[in-house]
Parts: sequence; structure tokens; C-alpha cells
Amino acid sequence: METLDCVKMAIGWSRQGRLDLLAEGLMKSITLLLVSLLVAQAADLETITDEPYKPEGETAYERERCLLDWYLPKDTPGFPTLVWFHGGGLQNGDKADAIATGLAHRFAGEGIAVVSVNYRLSPKASFPAYIEDAAAAVAHVRKHVGERGGADDLVFVSGHSAGGYLTSMLGVDARYLQAHGLGDDAIAGYLPVSGQMITHSTVRGERGIARTQPIIDEGAPSYHARSGAAPFFCIAGTEDLPARAEENRYFVAALEAAGHPWARLKVYEGRDHTTIASRLSQKSDVVAVDMKAFMLEVGARRAFPNLRKPDHVVNLWPGRPPGPERVLEAEQDMTKDSDRLIAGRRIIKLGNVSVPQAHVFLPPVEKRTGASVVICPGGGFHILAWDLEGVEVAEWLNGLGIAAVVLKYRVPTAAQNPRWLAPAQDAQRTLSLVRHHAPEWQLDPDRVAILGFSAGGATAWKTTLAEKRHYEAIDAVDEASCRPDRVVLIYGAGLPEDSDATAVRLPEAMPPVFMAHAFDDFVPVAGTANVLLALKQAEVPSELHVYDAGGHGYGLRLVDDLPVTTWIDPCAAWLRRAGWWGKE
Repeated sequence: METLDCVKMAIGWSRQGRLDLLAEGLMKSITLLLVSLLVAQAADLETITDEPYKPEGETAYERERCLLDWYLPKDTPGFPTLVWFHGGGLQNGDKADAIATGLAHRFAGEGIAVVSVNYRLSPKASFPAYIEDAAAAVAHVRKHVGERGGADDLVFVSGHSAGGYLTSMLGVDARYLQAHGLGDDAIAGYLPVSGQMITHSTVRGERGIARTQPIIDEGAPSYHARSGAAPFFCIAGTEDLPARAEENRYFVAALEAAGHPWARLKVYEGRDHTTIASRLSQKSDVVAVDMKAFMLEVGARRAFPNLRKPDHVVNLWPGRPPGPERVLEAEQDMTKDSDRLIAGRRIIKLGNVSVPQAHVFLPPVEKRTGASVVICPGGGFHILAWDLEGVEVAEWLNGLGIAAVVLKYRVPTAAQNPRWLAPAQDAQRTLSLVRHHAPEWQLDPDRVAILGFSAGGATAWKTTLAEKRHYEAIDAVDEASCRPDRVVLIYGAGLPEDSDATAVRLPEAMPPVFMAHAFDDFVPVAGTANVLLALKQAEVPSELHVYDAGGHGYGLRLVDDLPVTTWIDPCAAWLRRAGWWGKE
């Protein structure tokens, strides 16, 4: 049994009026255990406690409650920050409870700062005092996070239950943050966890309205749904409080009806009102993994606003990916000012990817052919060339009417043995994922290709050669095939350089392959040539284009008028002959 579940059980016993002494002893033991665990982790972060965010509070109670604690990751400049509001029905709760401290240590250890906040409570304070406190706390963090080493444009807001209500009210009722000079762009996103989206029951109680009487008025997040709010990721559980998941569904639907471009809801199977938050500290917790993925995705979009936004972003794994657990710094663009330009432009080098995702780009329905391509960017298993060999390629394929799925696979893996294994696991999972969602996305499950550049080519090649999964099947997604129907390798790395074509072992159902390479590439063209010889020997119809010059790492950008960068023309013709696009 997990520690925090034991806490829940002890509280439950105490509320029933039974086994009070046992519950008290258990709580003391658990508290000591939690303290020892947090002390053991303290070396990985810096804490600043009881910092006032309203030092000029008018009353002693306001000055007593309006405090916050910082949990800062070490040696991670430019980190994102999550402002966290505790639950307790707006009537009790504390910033240093087990949920807050567990969450803070978990995220700070992964390069995300957490600021846990106390605020005034009813009945000593009444609506909207606690929302005003929440706004003041967020404004304080936004003002000072840069001094602490964080990115002031990557401040997120979250909270559980009553804290989720406060989170949502700040996000949609712009008046509270505007009082501190903050607009919608000042906050990167909101992640309410089991938040009340109608007028909060305590607010109703303050007005003499029964807790069982649902009301939507100015004290309800749903009342203020609008298009201009920052991104929302709403979280609830299937076993949550009555109507809580339904309230969140209505809230997200109201945002969408108002024209909000980025509002999501996920309801987690088997999670109740307590466990939806109490398990966030667990390394494999799927809710925490999804929260982190949302923050990373928002951060990437804010950093690269001109990139086309995907139609869907899907986390590949329901929890921790297969293989050994890895602790990385925050995902970020690793590009340096000294990096070479490609066609006069820099490229985005995504590093420290620990949450693999499929970024789905769909052509318009009227142009969609049903075919799709999973794209594996290169980067030497250190980084991902995200725009050059990912999103830009997706835009080209969409222009042909072909759906594109840019794979954000795990990096760095260069020091692992074999270094291609985790990326290949992610690629196999993505191929199955595309087929699993084929009816929803109006795609043909029998026309799913894989395309890889450089190290992404090695990933695509290893994925193609595998006759079974590199991991144990885990859910319905893995019931679909993980083999590609066609393969495209552009300056592929990791291919066999042995001149004996028989050394290349091909699977029995080997799909056709298109390859392009430059003669002067530092990745030897011999590997690509040997693959063609093996394909010829196996009578697999395939195509190779070798250009006299062009080097490495050009994607589909036109570089110095070199013909190698026109590889997309014969590739498009190859796909057209196969019936993947161009039919009337």
C-alpha cells in the first residue's frame, strides 16, 4: 500500500469514530516516514519557506495566512514553475500538507519548481477574499521567479479540489490578475485537479444557499468561460465526488463553445477525489506524467510561436515508459548562438525528452488521402531536430494530403546500450497508436509509413527490422500492428556498412524503402547502398538516390542550390505511384 493511501485510510477511520488511537499512531508513523523521505530528497532542491506575498495585509489573520513556500530545482536555469493551491473546501488546509510537499519534491527533482500557497479561509474570510489572495500569490511568484532562476513566462497554476476552483477562477475571471497588472499571456497555463466548476459549495453556504443546490453565477468558473484565457488542462477521476467529472466536462465544453483554442479534460480511471492528487508524488503516476507533458508542450509552443500547432498531442505511454527510470533536467531547446545555420535559419534542438509524445498533423478532411507517415527527427540520439526534420516535414506531407505524426522520442540515449532501443520502443508504440486511432482520425490502418533522418533513420530502420515488439504489450493500443507499410530513410545513420549484403537480415514481410543520401555525407553512404543491395537480393522494390554533394542535416530546406535538397520530389513521386496521394 502506498504511503499516502495509508494516510487516507487513517483519516477515514478517524472520521468514523473508530480506531482513533490506531489512526493517531499510524499518522505519526507516516509523518515521520514522509519527513525522512523528504529530507533524503532535499539535497536535490532548495526550499524557501513562509515567504509573505501580502506583507502589508490589513489584518493579523491575512498576514498569518498569506505565506508561500518555494521548492526550487538546483542547477536548472530557466525552469518552469507550478504555483499550487491546497484543497480543503475553502475552509481548511495547509501549504505544507503531504500532497503539496510530495508533489513539490517530485517536480523539483524533474526540473520544475513548485510554489505552495496558503490563503485565507472561510468563515474568517469570505468570497472573493480567497481568490484575491490566490491572485496576489501568483503575481508575487511572477514578479520574483526570475530572481530565483526560473523563466517568468513559464508560470503555471494548479491546485486540488478547492485549490482547483481557485486555479480555474484565476484563469477565466481576468479581473483578479488584472488587479496586479497581469494579462492572460502572463500565465502559461492552468491545471485544475478535481476543481469545482460551478459556484463553490462554500461560497453558496456563505450566501445561505444549500450545498446541494447547484448554482452558476459570478462565483463559478463556468460563468466566466471565454476564448482569451490561457491553456487549460482539467483533471478528474471516474470515482471522483458526485458530478465533479461532469462539471469539468461542462466547463471545457463552455470554453470550447466560447472559442477557446486549447482546453482539455482527462478523467482518470479508478481515481477518486483523494487519490487523484495523493499519488502525484509517485514516479510512475500517470496524472503527474500528463501534467508535466502539458507544461512541456505549452513551453515549447510559447518558445516557438511560429511553428504550426499539431491537431493532437498524445502521450505514448500510460505512465512511465518501458526501460530503466531516467531523471533528466527540464525539456528545453538546446540551440546555441554558435550553431550553424541551415538555409539561413537556426533549428530547434529539443533536449532532455523524458515524456515521449506523438504530435499529429492532419490535412483538411477534404484533402486527406488516408495515408500517414510517422516522422523520426534526427539528432545523434542527443537531441531532436524538431522543426528541420519534424514539423517542416509534416507540413510538406500534409500538402500532399498525407497525415504526419512527428515522434518526440526519448533523448538523450547516446550513452545507453543499445542507444536505439528506447527510441525504437517509442516508434513501435506510435505506429500502433496511429492504427488504433485510425477511425477517429479518418486514416487507413494499412497505409502507415515511417520516415527517419540520421539517428531517426537508425530508429526507423531498427523499428522496421523488428518482427516483434521491444516491450511487453500493455493495452488495447498494442493490439494494432507496430510494423510500417513503407519506409523512408534520409541520410540514415546506423545502417550496416559491411559490403556483404547477406549480412543485412531482413524480416520476411519487408516493406518497400525509399532512401536519399549525399556522397560527401560524414555518415557513410555505404550503409545506405548496402541496404539497397539487400533489398534487391530479397526482391523488395525500393529506391535509392545518391547525390554528389550535400553533406548532412539539411531536412528539406534548399541549401546552396544543392540538388540533394530536392529529394522530396522523387520521394513524392514514389508515394504517388504507390497510391498514397494524387488520385482523383
